[in-house]
Amino acid sequence: MNIPLNIVICDDDKKSAAIINKKVVEVLTKSNYKYNIVEVYSSDELLEYCETTNTDILLVDVDMPGMNEFEEIITLQETYPKLEVIFMSKRRELAYHSYECHPFGFMLKNDLTRLDRIMTQLIEKLTKKNSTNNILQIQIENKDVEIDVTKILYFTTSKNYIIPHSISNDNGENAFRGTMKELYEKIQSEHFVLVKKGHIINCRYIKKMDSKSVKLTNDKIISMTRDSEQQTEIKKIYGKFVREQL
Repeated sequence: MNIPLNIVICDDDKKSAAIINKKVVEVLTKSNYKYNIVEVYSSDELLEYCETTNTDILLVDVDMPGMNEFEEIITLQETYPKLEVIFMSKRRELAYHSYECHPFGFMLKNDLTRLDRIMTQLIEKLTKKNSTNNILQIQIENKDVEIDVTKILYFTTSKNYIIPHSISNDNGENAFRGTMKELYEKIQSEHFVLVKKGHIINCRYIKKMDSKSVKLTNDKIISMTRDSEQQTEIKKIYGKFVREQL
């Protein structure tokens, strides 16, 4: 999978969250998958985080304070239908109650041996779901250019050249002649957005956005245009992208 998985671990026990985090990293590293992992420690933090950030996988302790009979999880699943949930608990009897929420899996926190298998199966599912052809073929200045829309973080420009920045090389590679205006006209419909002069960003890799800047999933921060009308249009384009992922 080329696009990093955004994973959230929600557990009020920080020590437990750290142990689970380490185990998830082991599984993903062994499988050679890219990922971003965030820990939150309450249901309120969880809901707030998911409102602002695309989340692929949620590992959540369903027995922690504030979890009201799975209501928070049901709300998240209704709002984000593509969210995959793995329930965790020290209480085996909660496994039966949890399945009314149709989680991908359930595991006991004092026995993480199932986590390896559950995560591997889930990643295989997500990989199949995203295994479509993502190569975009366009013409710039009468020359054919191939763009893998799942690998490009953003484009910049230098003189008369457009520079792609990919997930494997953020320093830029394979520059080609052309103008940002012509490029943007051809790729805007593929979930790219012009955030300021000379910077076109792939919406797939936006981690966070505010009125001043855009933070990418590799934690690179790119400043935003100060023009309020352009900012409104940028947020509109990104908002449309997020809704289409639901």
